[in-house]
Amino acid sequence: MTDVTGNKRIFIFETGWFTIRSFATAASPNKYAMTVFVALTGVGAAANTPTGMYRHVKKRAISVALGAG
Repeated sequence: MTDVTGNKRIFIFETGWFTIRSFATAASPNKYAMTVFVALTGVGAAANTPTGMYRHVKKRAISVALGAG
């Protein structure tokens, strides 16, 4: 997905997703809503990690080996 839309755009979107869901988790009214928000926060974090790694790794071979390419 980052090949089509760009690393920076996806990184910013996923960081925003993580932030909004973290606040939603803190404000959740019950344990079921909290479970859902924690799961959605995890999706944002999982999608954000490879993009963030790719941005900071200088050599493409290392980023591919780490799963970011």
